[in-house]
Amino acid sequence: MDPLEQLRRQKEKTGAKNKAISEIVTPDKLKVDFGDFAPGREAEVKKRSTAGTVIFIAVAALIVVAVVLIATLLL
Repeated sequence: MDPLEQLRRQKEKTGAKNKAISEIVTPDKLKVDFGDFAPGREAEVKKRSTAGTVIFIAVAALIVVAVVLIATLLL
């Protein structure tokens, strides 16, 4: 094999490597799972925690009313 042939083959290998490195990856080729960090999930979690807070306050208020009624009846 002559030196010019070796240079041509080396250049082809390097060119193929550089093309693979600089190739643009489109978003549909990316398979990324954002899990709990997805934008829609934050609002969903916030709604659940707000509903839980409302239920907790309602139960606490019922307990306070029940205690006040029992204390009123006993006195």
